[in-house]
Amino acid sequence: MPRFIDRHAQLPMPSPAGLADLRRRVEAPADARGVKGVNILFATDGSVT
Repeated sequence: MPRFIDRHAQLPMPSPAGLADLRRRVEAPADARGVKGVNILFATDGSVT
């Protein structure tokens, strides 16, 4: 299965509840199309990979 890196510049840091939701999504099984989040990285410059 191919893997893709999705990068977003200058997103606001999520709230604790938002971080919990992101963690839930990463830990969830693949969706109906086979898409699964692998990891989410927040950089000090506000970018998200």
